[in-house]
Amino acid sequence: MQGAKDSMSRFRWPLSILLVCLPLALIVYGVRIPGLAPTEYISPRPVPSGDRELAWFNTTTSGASWERFVAGVRRAAADDSKLLVDDSGAFLDQTTSVPEIVIGRVGHSGRLRIRWYKLSGDHPPQYWVEQLALRDPAPLAIIGGGSSDRARDMARALARQTTWQGARPLFFITNATAEKVHSDQDAIDGTVGVTSELLRIYEGRSFRFCFNNRQMAEAILDFVWQSETFRPRLLADEARLAIGSGLLAIAPPQKPTVFYVDWDDDPYSSDLIGQFRDLLYAEGGPKPAPVYSGWKIPFSVGGFYRANKPEEEVADAILKELNRLPPQRTLLILPTAAAPARRMLRLLAGAAPELGRKLVVINGDGMGANTILRDGEFAWPVRVLTIPVLLFTHNNPVGWDEGETPTGGFPLAPPNSTEDVLHVSDMVKSFSRAAWGETGDSLAWDANILSKRLLASKPALFDETGNRIGGRGEYICAVRPRTDPTEVGLPEARFEAWRRAPDRSWQLVRSRTLSPGREP
Repeated sequence: MQGAKDSMSRFRWPLSILLVCLPLALIVYGVRIPGLAPTEYISPRPVPSGDRELAWFNTTTSGASWERFVAGVRRAAADDSKLLVDDSGAFLDQTTSVPEIVIGRVGHSGRLRIRWYKLSGDHPPQYWVEQLALRDPAPLAIIGGGSSDRARDMARALARQTTWQGARPLFFITNATAEKVHSDQDAIDGTVGVTSELLRIYEGRSFRFCFNNRQMAEAILDFVWQSETFRPRLLADEARLAIGSGLLAIAPPQKPTVFYVDWDDDPYSSDLIGQFRDLLYAEGGPKPAPVYSGWKIPFSVGGFYRANKPEEEVADAILKELNRLPPQRTLLILPTAAAPARRMLRLLAGAAPELGRKLVVINGDGMGANTILRDGEFAWPVRVLTIPVLLFTHNNPVGWDEGETPTGGFPLAPPNSTEDVLHVSDMVKSFSRAAWGETGDSLAWDANILSKRLLASKPALFDETGNRIGGRGEYICAVRPRTDPTEVGLPEARFEAWRRAPDRSWQLVRSRTLSPGREP
């Protein structure tokens, strides 16, 4: 009996310490424990009288995205001297806190408070929407949608919530580009597996600040067909040889060829491929209409460089099809993230090192410019991936500061892409002008007023559906590897950023060499 007591005494203190420390550790790492979690984590913060709130929804691990968002707000204030920014509460030590950045306007009362409400498994968008709906006043807008899946979930959470303390908030979509989204969850009407237009889920209250997939596909094809370097056509050298041999005299004219690869587990991929197909065969599209065909891959899971089995099979099929074609430049649409695109191009370039003379890859905005500019030495080694690639960006990716640091700090310097910061800056300037009005009106006190001012802004930024108006401001990035390994004295590749001007021409913004041992 005494031995049993001694044994219990031996473990009493360790168990006591564990029982005390374990809940504290869980709270520090953002795990909510009923009765112990901080109140501010499970309920929205109040809004001071006269101020209004914009709720920024993102995951608990999005600290870097929040830092770039804050940098974008500060850049907006540097460009507009009437904006006042207080970021003293933007970077808080507690992981369960609600960071905020406050925007004011010179000569006006009332401020906009942009607050980061952190998403997690216990706190999905629906949770925060329900909590915010109980508070008076309701937010002017919810900001989010860094991907099409997240935007879909946020839009559906907002659509389900019909009662608010005031007008229903707007939904500001930051980067979700898909026109249509598919869901394997219950839709609002109770159906499963529904495909919906993204902006119609929360219809009439959604504003997309980025370009959508249709506009992206149109811009890329417009750039390609204006470029002698990238436009699909018979290769001149081989064509001259064919003329000399008399082969062209008996061969019919060749149509340009466009291939695509569709990853089934990526809704962005399928939607963008569909937009390319519709534009290529639409009235006014390229003539003659190209031969358009492709392959489906069931999943995009794979290694950093090592492809999965279906990707290997598709790469082999692409090479066989290219060998069957007469000598020509072919387009290959790979609308996916950096890892699947890198694996596919490594397979193709490894099997045919000079394939870059015959193939141009279109990615869209599936992988950011930082994949090339900042992380290229390991994420996109141009010495190995010797095939030209076209990327789309929603703002200037090479808008680096020159000379003195801008007012407000946050300098933009290479090799980091500037797209995200400048995109946020333009977005903040747009909704700030609408919040206070173009003529210095009072701060909008509900979302209905903000919506009317956004739609009436000059020049117009959105169409009547809430989509951003295209045709100006799009950027195309071209990665041009050295395709002939025998050439010496040339850089491994060039990175070019092109901007579409109001007259729809394409203007070179900046060209940058990509060589081994790039500057840090």
